[in-house]
Parts: sequence; structure tokens; C-alpha cells
Amino acid sequence: MKKILLLSIIIFSFTSLFAEGEAQKIFDTEKAFEKTVAEKGINQAFIEFLTLDGLVFVPNAANGREFWKNRPKSPAALYWNPTSIDVVNDKNGKPMGTGNFLQVWKLRGTK
Repeated sequence: MKKILLLSIIIFSFTSLFAEGEAQKIFDTEKAFEKTVAEKGINQAFIEFLTLDGLVFVPNAANGREFWKNRPKSPAALYWNPTSIDVVNDKNGKPMGTGNFLQVWKLRGTK
């Protein structure tokens, strides 16, 4: 019984560490987006961070990059700070997520 408990604790610890690492990547990307907004403006930040096929809903789905390229430049500031990040894996161990506000980020240089 002690071996099963110990094994369970070890597995839980590694799972937690993986989730923390993934959550940290998401947080770092969010902060990089906020920094880009401050340096280059909202329009350019969205253009740089959205994928080529990224969508915005205004109110219907539209290509995000095209939307921000055609939108008048805004002098507004945007402070972007995630309050909670949860990384949930599906039954195959791949991260998935749902919520009232959802962003799917992809590391640059990945497929």
C-alpha cells in the first residue's frame, strides 16, 4: 500500500510540474503580448501574435490579422494580465481548454 501511495505522489508531482511549466509559458506569452502593445500599439500586437488563421468575432467570425490591419489605429493602452491559467489535458495527454474567454497560443516556429 505504501508503494502505491508513493507512486501516486510521484506521478501527481510530475503532472503538476508539467502543468506549471505549460502555464508559465502561457503567462510569459501573455506578458510579451502586453509589452508589444505598449511598444508598438494594440493593432500591431494583435497582428504579430495572431496566427495566420486566427479569428476574431466582430460580431461574426473574421480573420484576426486582416481585421486589425484594417482597423484604425488606437491610442488606447491595454494592460494584459492573466488572473488564472489552468492547463487541462485530454484523455490523450494533450492540453485543452474552455472558458468564457479562450485564447489558443502557438509557440513561434512550431507547426
